[in-house]
Amino acid sequence: MKIIRCLTPPVKKTCTVIRKVLLPLLLIIVVSETHRAAAPDLNIWSSNGPNADISRVVVDPSNPSIIYAASAQPGGQPGVFKSINNGASWSSSSVGLGSLGVRGLAIDPGNPNILYAGTAGGVFKTTNGAANWSRTNSPLVGIGALAVSPSDPSIVYAATYQGIFITTDSGQTWNARSCPDDPNALSLLVADPQNPNIVYIAFDFYKDFFSKLFKSIDGGASWRRLEYENDRGLITHSLKIDSVNPNIIYAATFVGVYKSSDGGMSWNLRGSPSPNGAGALVLDPNNRGTVYASGIYENIGVYKSTDGGTTWTAFNNGLTNLNVNDLAFDRSGTHLHAATSTGVFRVRVRDESSFVSISGRVMSPDGRGLGNVSVALTDQSGLSRTATTSSFGYYTFADVRTGESYLLRVASRRYRFTPLAIINANENIVGADFVGLE
Repeated sequence: MKIIRCLTPPVKKTCTVIRKVLLPLLLIIVVSETHRAAAPDLNIWSSNGPNADISRVVVDPSNPSIIYAASAQPGGQPGVFKSINNGASWSSSSVGLGSLGVRGLAIDPGNPNILYAGTAGGVFKTTNGAANWSRTNSPLVGIGALAVSPSDPSIVYAATYQGIFITTDSGQTWNARSCPDDPNALSLLVADPQNPNIVYIAFDFYKDFFSKLFKSIDGGASWRRLEYENDRGLITHSLKIDSVNPNIIYAATFVGVYKSSDGGMSWNLRGSPSPNGAGALVLDPNNRGTVYASGIYENIGVYKSTDGGTTWTAFNNGLTNLNVNDLAFDRSGTHLHAATSTGVFRVRVRDESSFVSISGRVMSPDGRGLGNVSVALTDQSGLSRTATTSSFGYYTFADVRTGESYLLRVASRRYRFTPLAIINANENIVGADFVGLE
């Protein structure tokens, strides 16, 4: 993995390269072919811990080697665990949490050193990559789920036994929002990737003893109930929103996977990975329509669909007879991580022998991520493709053929950016960053 930052004037880089040549308006990076870390076998799951019942797994959006795992395991090893080598080894990162179990874990996409942990004793926050934690200034208890708004990380939602709360100042103060039913039944909380005022919640059991799904478009001030096709009060186990088109939403229920193409206003049952429906969900960031889901009850494990959830095949090589509580991709979409009852499992879903990924961030001169900016990748034959940055300036080009040279350019009307040339790409490049010139 290489980390490259494209700045002018040049500063000390954090990556190892063979040669760097700064020409007028062009930064050339010659990337070595050596030192690729040993990759797991393609489509085979493996695990090196931690030895705990993991409820949530989160991958650092700027460094895929850093992974966090949360455990609420009573009487076992509760707390937060961290890996800095892509899951090869783990260490406890629970200083300040005591013996509290962690049910909710959320990372700030703009500053991945900031994470929030939801516990029975309140919301805790770290600003140093989980080296230590402190309780946020709130009276909240019984945290079941947390969601950091991807488009404005100062906004964090919390589902608690006391109701739904929001902070707009990164946890310094919290305000209660309306709650359409008994907060003790809150089971799900998901924030829209592009609009901080849109949030979804679900209840295990509604007041008529059926589970229900709700949506708010005003930051939780009011709610609208969403109904599945042939709605029977289905329990919503997981909800995933397409980061590029947030009107596309997938929901896992005990009868299967539903899909909405209009922001949850209508739903269609696609299919089911198991006779008992689906549990955790994750969307492949490189292949729209490819969905992974966990089975539930006797049909446990992970399943894969390449047609938007209509048909499913088992994806369990090396992951046998394990409950899967959560699924998460790294930003490049190369490795999928599963939170299971015995630890975190990892699988490589893309063949890295012929392709790598190039990803980075586009920033203003003062370091703020710039959203909705076009980045163009041109190969040595002159063919180009583009990517649009996320709300916080991140972009990714997957399936970049190795051994070839590429030119990266940023199109922005507000700032100038030095183009970046990558010569003979042979390793995943995470951190090909651009900082605008005044």
